[in-house]
Amino acid sequence: MKYQQHPLSASWSAMDEEAFKALIDDIDANGVRNPIVLYEGKILDGWHRYRACAELNVKKPPMIEYDGGDPAGFVLSMNLHRRHGSQSQVAFAIAKMADWVKSSGRPSASVESALKMSVMKAAAIAGVSERTMADAKAATTAVPEVQNAVMKGEMPVSKAAKLAKQSPEKQREAVNKPEPKAPVKREETVPLSQYTKLQQEYEELSQNYHALSVELSACEAVRNGEQVAELKKLHGQIMSLTQSRDEWQNKCAEQTRQLNYLSNKMKKSEK
Repeated sequence: MKYQQHPLSASWSAMDEEAFKALIDDIDANGVRNPIVLYEGKILDGWHRYRACAELNVKKPPMIEYDGGDPAGFVLSMNLHRRHGSQSQVAFAIAKMADWVKSSGRPSASVESALKMSVMKAAAIAGVSERTMADAKAATTAVPEVQNAVMKGEMPVSKAAKLAKQSPEKQREAVNKPEPKAPVKREETVPLSQYTKLQQEYEELSQNYHALSVELSACEAVRNGEQVAELKKLHGQIMSLTQSRDEWQNKCAEQTRQLNYLSNKMKKSEK
């Protein structure tokens, strides 16, 4: 048996292709972790899981019936929890759900409070301001092409709200009209002859730089070698002078001792 998507579920933007492929891989490896939820014979939650199971030829995916009293609030809670889509997409989904609540005659405190919430609460709960919600509500009156563009994230609700005031023909024209592309900045080019000349000059300078680097290294090596030899020579001279100084100091000390000895001896003889 094939199932259709419930209008409350269809109010939300579809999963992008990359995320859907990841979902298929996950179900293929681990099975359906969360059962698909049915309401009024249609899929209320789990539309992408249902599609993934069809891709994988899963005959009987797990399904349960919704038995609560606020299907719109249930869908709102599930999708806000998943946090997919831009602010415009979330606001538009809530506005679409509000239309269903109004047309079906089934009150939903969750959806109605979302439509009336302050900017601060909207930012905290759904990331949607009152202005964005008002634009989203107006966008639900636009032609289907404009609404689809909003749901796909191709158009913000602010633009869709303005288009909704125009004729259906102009709305469709705005959707089909491609966005103007920014002009491509033309880069300045250099003539080939001038480029070739500059390239040759660069190569010559590069070669000269390399040759000078080699010569400089050689000069540094020679200079450093001469300095080392000179330092060794000076060190030898210092050591030789230090030794001679020590020898003379020893001789002077010996002469001083002998002089003192003779001086004392002469003084004793005179007595």
